[in-house]
Amino acid sequence: MAEKSCNNTVIDREISLAITTLLAAPSTISWSPTRVVLDNTAIPSGFRRVGTVVEDQVNLTFSREIFQLSLGIPRVLRYSAVVGVSGRIEAQFHSISHRVLNYAMGNVDPLNTVRTIYQTALASGAWGLSDYDRIAANTPGFGGILVGDIIVTAATSVGLTSTDNEAQVNSIGVGANTLVVYVTSPGFLTKPETGWFWSKLSAVALPAGTSKIKEFHMIGVADTIDGYQLVHDMQKVRVAAGDMNEALRPTENGRIQGRWDLFGYTTTRYGGSELVVAEKFWFPLDQ
Repeated sequence: MAEKSCNNTVIDREISLAITTLLAAPSTISWSPTRVVLDNTAIPSGFRRVGTVVEDQVNLTFSREIFQLSLGIPRVLRYSAVVGVSGRIEAQFHSISHRVLNYAMGNVDPLNTVRTIYQTALASGAWGLSDYDRIAANTPGFGGILVGDIIVTAATSVGLTSTDNEAQVNSIGVGANTLVVYVTSPGFLTKPETGWFWSKLSAVALPAGTSKIKEFHMIGVADTIDGYQLVHDMQKVRVAAGDMNEALRPTENGRIQGRWDLFGYTTTRYGGSELVVAEKFWFPLDQ
């Protein structure tokens, strides 16, 4: 039977369901378009997962302002030109985290307050070296570290005051592993290396205000249930004007609202030099 328009035929690969996850990095960090793996050990270098999104509250909008000139009697359209391009991304997150709030504020790094500072192992022992899921201590006696504590780690002791490389203590080794502190999945955002510093986190401060505006490189990653992946690359993003809502209520979990404007950047990917605010990449089935 001949195909008819009233059948409104579906092309399977064009229909699917997905949830968008947002990743962010300083705008100086680049990303080469390729399928994104979200595991801590494989996430694009320099990027962080912003947070757990409210699934129907991630919206990306683009707008092109076009000048049009109509002439003659009767007037007909004779000329048009793009005179403006803009974009915005908005998202809500299931979170009360200071780390997520930092992206929504977009001003300065949170200020960590830590307790006694220790070092990771300088050489591998029976327990091995530090990894995404553990801290191998340099010396025994890290008093005051308990299951449930949040610990942070950084390459320098000074870096502990601003790092976001944190994880929660899951257990502390015994016997041959008494120097090991294990953390809950997914573990540290960046793998602790030999000789790094670590400490128990006791408080975090984050200001509302300041004159500073951070610039991020954001990636929106959407894996469909059919195995396709859509990635929106937004290389220059700054917090948008308007309210920053942190909703804390007794009847539902806390949420944080984020809004970011997309700034222009130049690409030669499409033949010649073009000014864009974002790019979309589609990746076929991962087989």
